[in-house]
Amino acid sequence: MEKEYFRYYKPKLLIITIIILSAIFGFLLDLIPPYLNGFLNKPYIHYPTVSSLIVLTLVFIDNKGIKLPVLNKLFWVKDISGRYEGEIEYQDYKSNFIKKKTCFVEVEQKASKININTYFNFNNEWKDEKSNSKSLVSSISSDEFENQSLVFTYHNSGNTIKNIQPSNGTNILSIIERDKDTFLEGVYYTDRVPQTKGAMKVKLISKKLKRKF
Repeated sequence: MEKEYFRYYKPKLLIITIIILSAIFGFLLDLIPPYLNGFLNKPYIHYPTVSSLIVLTLVFIDNKGIKLPVLNKLFWVKDISGRYEGEIEYQDYKSNFIKKKTCFVEVEQKASKININTYFNFNNEWKDEKSNSKSLVSSISSDEFENQSLVFTYHNSGNTIKNIQPSNGTNILSIIERDKDTFLEGVYYTDRVPQTKGAMKVKLISKKLKRKF
């Protein structure tokens, strides 16, 4: 997925931030000793230098800002990065019974990019009965009431031992903060034949990623 720089920034705060950074870096360049100052104050050196410093600062904010106090105020999205645990619920197309699977969802988030990996446990036994999904395209959306949702398409690797074929699908999960805990709750559907779909509910259990079951 291509990075969508500035998509999650608050526009007015972003403009103000760039103006403040320009003033700060310009002022700092003026503090440089005279024997260097004359060189750096030449327009063809001064402006590119200030611009480069602004870009480097924005790169830092892109990577770390959403997780840091004060800097996270630049964004309208929430920091939802971390490892979640919960389950999916679905109707088995063969038996028509409602079944559940334990799952872990890991969200890796920067200001311009979100990656999601999901790990599934079949019949509450890890062993060989497992598969994982990796997001292909993902984003956070907000409605007119500022309710936010994580929406992503994914590819599931399947499980050759259990004859589970690879598949693609989509998740639409509401981002819910309840009693100081963060939940992702919503629905999913796949392109399997016959098509499968169901509900997912997971809770944030750690800000650290394990990248495994």
